[in-house]
Amino acid sequence: MDEITRLRAKRDKLENTLDNDDGSMSEAKEMLLRQQLVAVENQIASLLAQGGGGAPAATMIERTPPSSSSSSGPAGGGAINVHQNVGQNGLPDLCPWRLLDCFGASSQGENITALQHLVTVIQNLLKFPQQDRYQSLRMGNERLQRELFHVRLGDAAMMMPQVPEDQRAESAAEAFLLGIGFRRELRPIAQAQKPTTAADEFESEAEPWLVFTLAPPTSPSSESHIRLTSALQDIEEIRKRDTDTQRNSAEFQTWRKSVVMDIRMDRLRQAMDAGEGETLCEMLMLGEGGPAEVTHGRPLSSSTTTAELDEEELSDTLDNIQTLRRVFQNIVDAPHDERYRTLKLGNKLVHRTLMTQRGGLEFILGVGGFVQRGDDGSMVLEGNALVATETCANALTCLERIERAVSIKLSTARDRARMLAIESARAEVEAEVEKTRRAKRHQEKLAAMAERQQNGGGARIKLEDAVKFLLGAAEPSSAAPAR
Repeated sequence: MDEITRLRAKRDKLENTLDNDDGSMSEAKEMLLRQQLVAVENQIASLLAQGGGGAPAATMIERTPPSSSSSSGPAGGGAINVHQNVGQNGLPDLCPWRLLDCFGASSQGENITALQHLVTVIQNLLKFPQQDRYQSLRMGNERLQRELFHVRLGDAAMMMPQVPEDQRAESAAEAFLLGIGFRRELRPIAQAQKPTTAADEFESEAEPWLVFTLAPPTSPSSESHIRLTSALQDIEEIRKRDTDTQRNSAEFQTWRKSVVMDIRMDRLRQAMDAGEGETLCEMLMLGEGGPAEVTHGRPLSSSTTTAELDEEELSDTLDNIQTLRRVFQNIVDAPHDERYRTLKLGNKLVHRTLMTQRGGLEFILGVGGFVQRGDDGSMVLEGNALVATETCANALTCLERIERAVSIKLSTARDRARMLAIESARAEVEAEVEKTRRAKRHQEKLAAMAERQQNGGGARIKLEDAVKFLLGAAEPSSAAPAR
């Protein structure tokens, strides 16, 4: 009981933390705390189930799938309730919809495929309840391994209750299938599927399968039919939630682009009213490519000079300037063609040139004479052919001057990068030469020491001992110091 008391205290602490949240807690942290709360509740239920005697049946916490129509409850959706474990195969339920969260945003193609595989498996069981071929899955199937069992459990493993070791799931899809009535079994491998190498022969005598162990879902009131139908609803809830998330994200991006456009247009009007039209050319001449926030986050009359811009930024700016030149040149060549006098921000090239490039939108509105039309942010050059040609010719002249300035900056940046590369290579060569020189000096020192050792170690002896040694009268006494 001490363990249950400790777990209940931990559960109360987690609940108090979630209840006292003032909105400053991040969504990721809140989700982690809720996962920990579910894990603690499952541990308590498991301990109560192991108590024996009059202990209640094993219970498990499950949070109801989030519904887009419900706005009550904490962030993340769904209330937490307790239900009796109705597992017929001896395994507790595994909170299927929580395991579906492991698939992350189902907008990713591979996760859409995995969820579709789960739907197909469940629908086949409901449609063909008596056919054995739909009641088992070979886990060694290459396609299923690649498209269904590729999503790992991750943090959701802590939400799983205590299950036998041989039934531990490694993937989210496997855990989900175990939770709705499947069980892992080892079956003899088919002769045609056996490997040809002798090294794998012993390990390939059997392979794991997932087998549906509940009674066939022939009746809508049967446990298996209820479980499978509920699992389908869980998957649909996850899909609907992700669809809503994608739609909200798209709406947010549209709103954000609209706000950015309004800010830049407002600052452009202020600059034109202040007579700072030349600043528009200076902005584009700075050669800064980057997100739109870079543009509207600085004053329009920025005093930034030739900053240490890298070669990639300058190259992107030069490409955008050339795109602007093609826009105005097309209008000069065909001033009556309406296609060339309309720019749609939905076009990727136009969006990159106007919205991503610093000063691109300001230039085409302030110097190029374009005006904004429509809710989609389309830019239109109005006026007759003569006025349009004159405006575009003036813009082309300005663009030629800007292109020359950016080209010089790009050439300077490339020269600077080349010089840095040469200096780096020279430093590496000098370091290698110095290393070789030191190694050579070290070898010479070792050779000199060896030579001295061969010649008596360089010890000094008395003159009379040396003479006796030369005459063969006696051996020199190297121990006596010379004077």
